[in-house]
Amino acid sequence: MKKRDTRKELIDALESLPEYQITLVLAYIKSLRAILAEQEKKLRKEAFMAYLHGVPEDDEELTPEDLAAIEEGEKAFREGRTQPWEEVRQELGI
Repeated sequence: MKKRDTRKELIDALESLPEYQITLVLAYIKSLRAILAEQEKKLRKEAFMAYLHGVPEDDEELTPEDLAAIEEGEKAFREGRTQPWEEVRQELGI
């Protein structure tokens, strides 16, 4: 059945119902949408976790430059030298 046919069939079915049943159907659809949204969110999370499990572990040693950069970033954070995320996004054009 084509999408358009299914939509028309649903509309025809709704139009044949008394008002109180339409209210029940609407409540059911809303609860179903919430359930489906949660399931989709769970599936996305599971897919992301599966992707992460397949990523090779970074086994490179940190260089002295890496360690210095990390220390500088931590020091800046401790001293409150931070920048709001919105500013960063604006600078990067994202």
